[in-house]
Amino acid sequence: MNRAETLAALAALAGGKDWAKGVDALLRLPDPAFMSRQGWDTFCWRVHQFATEWADDGLRYGWTMLDMFGCNPDPAARRVDRNGVAMTIGRMLSPLTVCAVDADGWHLADQRGSLLRYPRMERLGQVPMWQAFAPRSGP
Repeated sequence: MNRAETLAALAALAGGKDWAKGVDALLRLPDPAFMSRQGWDTFCWRVHQFATEWADDGLRYGWTMLDMFGCNPDPAARRVDRNGVAMTIGRMLSPLTVCAVDADGWHLADQRGSLLRYPRMERLGQVPMWQAFAPRSGP
């Protein structure tokens, strides 16, 4: 699926949901200097897939937008202690699949079937990923 098709699919699935505007903004950003084009496309696809399949469930269980879509203000720094679940899924070298979510954590599986748990915890200093990846201007 190319970028235009991904954006159209997101718009159709999201239907004005709170998280959709941010994910839409992220998908429209140019690839950052610290990521290859292929890496950026993979990251965007994983975030899009997570958002359309799981964001509403996360909200129902009390997960906030930053819990799901937050990251370090400088995403090149790779501060994993500030990563929301979408950032964690998006930046992993090997794909992770969400199996379930509840009020205490996300249950993820890697390609080998190993189960991982992403617990709820305070992650200070986060910003929405679409803000962190936006090109900077100024001196």
